[in-house]
Amino acid sequence: MIQRSWLAATLLVFVFVSWHETKVEGSIYFRDHFFFCRGRSTYPDLYTNLARVCEDCQNLTRDKSVYLKCRENCFVNEIFLTCMGVLMIPDNVQHQYRKNVSIIQEGRR
Repeated sequence: MIQRSWLAATLLVFVFVSWHETKVEGSIYFRDHFFFCRGRSTYPDLYTNLARVCEDCQNLTRDKSVYLKCRENCFVNEIFLTCMGVLMIPDNVQHQYRKNVSIIQEGRR
């Protein structure tokens, strides 16, 4: 019961956050995202796995802005961390994803 309440509260946070301004592809924001994620082209498999977390989170909330905000600052944000929790990703996988975020930001392993 507590877990359901936590999940419901988290989803409400997503809805609230998603009401903020959405940035669209083609904007300066979108290009900046790829600039900050220097390792995106070097490690496409890592980037794809991280982006999939955001995509799954968007599918759960049915809000396109969640996907964009989840990827903000090359996945270094509260939305990305919350998405991993809401999607019930195991702790060891979350730890690996956080390592992958660092790798992609630096552009090297």
